[in-house]
Amino acid sequence: MRQQQYEVYRHIHLRDMCFILVLFTMKKVFAAASPVSRQLQGISVDLAMASHMVSSCREKFTDMRRDENVHSVWQTIVQEAQAFAVEHEVDITIAERKRTKRKLDTEDADYVMHTGEERMRICMFIPVLDEICAQMNDRFRSEQTHLMREVSFFSSGNIRTGRRITPTDITCLTATYSLGGRGVQ
Repeated sequence: MRQQQYEVYRHIHLRDMCFILVLFTMKKVFAAASPVSRQLQGISVDLAMASHMVSSCREKFTDMRRDENVHSVWQTIVQEAQAFAVEHEVDITIAERKRTKRKLDTEDADYVMHTGEERMRICMFIPVLDEICAQMNDRFRSEQTHLMREVSFFSSGNIRTGRRITPTDITCLTATYSLGGRGVQ
């Protein structure tokens, strides 16, 4: 009996356009984040590469969230989700909801109508991007990624190349550890 309930529940959600849009949004997110995640979880992490990949990933999400890009990124997701839905004979309509803005007793209430697609963009897609950008900025600050890159200059592989390290190559490192040319204190 429980298995039948699960199958019915699973079938209902897989036939819901909102659910399909969420899945395609997550596909877009994972496409940008997975390479970095795999690199950071690797056994031998190259700090310079990790720093570059984290910065690049953070920039991808920031770029997706920019006002001039968010609409086109969303439209790409919607088109892919609709193509999937049509292929699997799922109704592509998303229910619209009327929303009333609350006003004082003496004012008239305004009704805001969003299409289901607009509502998903406003209530799901944009908040997802905002949260990812906030988390990326919180976990991987620019100073940290610069510091990772500068520390990588001192790896055995980099030292073996004979590359000369100058003070301008390690400005973040010298500032972090107060090594401003006066020697170690």
